[in-house]
Amino acid sequence: MRRSKNQLTLLLLAILAAVALFFRWKMAYTKAVKDAQEKVATQ
Repeated sequence: MRRSKNQLTLLLLAILAAVALFFRWKMAYTKAVKDAQEKVATQ
């Protein structure tokens, strides 16, 4: 029981880490796109 609970906890942590990385990448990507659009607009 305890071992499966530890595995579940590790799985939850892995999912949280993946979600956090995805949102960080998404924010960076969105910022890059916005910067590129501003550069095109100012030219």
